Amino acid sequence: MQQIQIIKVWIREKIEQTRKRWAGLSIGKQRRVLVWIFTGYTCLSALVVIKACYDYKLDTQLQDIRHIENPVLKKDLYKGDSLPNILNNEQYGKQ
Repeated sequence: MQQIQIIKVWIREKIEQTRKRWAGLSIGKQRRVLVWIFTGYTCLSALVVIKACYDYKLDTQLQDIRHIENPVLKKDLYKGDSLPNILNNEQYGKQ
């Protein structure tokens, strides 16, 4: 519990230091930093979209679309001991 408090205090101090450094920058520098951050984010997002489109184009096989099978409806699922079987066996004195 003590370590968590130490980590919380450390994080608060770092956040406060960052706020002070940010406030110390001129408005022009703050704008420039934000423009670079958004430019980097936009480029990264564009690269991800381009990569996804490229991978989709390379995929020449059609995806096989099937219905999802419900495992509860499978008959082989309940062949072993299950809780209802165990309770019924104990109720009727079977082992």
